Amino acid sequence: MAAAAGGDGRLVIVVDQFEEVFTQCADPGERAAFATALAAAAPGLVLIAVRADFYSQCTELPAMAPLLAGQVVAGPLGLDELRRAVHDPARDAGLTLEPGLEELLLTDLGALSGGGYPPGALPLLAHALRATWARRAGAALTVAGYRATGGIRHALAETAERILPDLPAGAPRRPAGRAARPGTVVGDLAVRRRAAPAEVDAEILRPLIDARLVTAGATASSSATRPC
Repeated sequence: MAAAAGGDGRLVIVVDQFEEVFTQCADPGERAAFATALAAAAPGLVLIAVRADFYSQCTELPAMAPLLAGQVVAGPLGLDELRRAVHDPARDAGLTLEPGLEELLLTDLGALSGGGYPPGALPLLAHALRATWARRAGAALTVAGYRATGGIRHALAETAERILPDLPAGAPRRPAGRAARPGTVVGDLAVRRRAAPAEVDAEILRPLIDARLVTAGATASSSATRPC
């Protein structure tokens, strides 16, 4: 959560990943008190970002009703936006895309099938692009480099398999997720879970962080970690 003053001097409160109110807080009373405090922030402006699949839980908090009245739905990226997400960062980094790579990426994503890409696919696209960048030919991202990653569907697994030899000697070859103590399930919803440093094996976790399989704060030893 962050707070700042708007251009007119009004207090602006921004709460990102509001779903963690349900995934990280086990006390219903504390949860309700937090929502009540946000609702009482007027005349301050409260902006809340929450996953769509947690919307129904938000409606069950009475204090949230007035905050939900001015909702803005952030839907999936359209085809043109996806194309920009692929080529704009490459252009800004001085890279080029080999002809055919963009269409191959969008095809594998499912964006060209007419039914749209599945939920949760964008992080897989981002990881595949980074893995393709690691296999670039000079200043070009190539089709061959992308295929070598395993593609959108398999790049994450390929990266995990590749870093297994980097784990400390004698470290158990358990799934990367177990080393990171990933998330929880709320109902049928898989969610991320913040982990305190004492909950994870930092030596095993370091190769996972370097490979972007796990995100961490400023330092892996002092900040919470979150599996991707």
